[in-house]
Amino acid sequence: YPDKAAFRVGRALETNWDKVNIGNYSFAAGLSTTASGSQSVAMGSQNVASGDFSFAFG
Repeated sequence: YPDKAAFRVGRALETNWDKVNIGNYSFAAGLSTTASGSQSVAMGSQNVASGDFSFAFG
């Protein structure tokens, strides 16, 4: 998602990686992870990092 400078790797089973669920400068990796906050990071399985500058691992 170059327009948001966001990076995704892994697999999304639903709407996790739809444009509306991608935060600016965010990173998500794993299975159905969501990083919707600005500069957020989500890694693992079904984690959600929705706040700006947030991290979700597991």
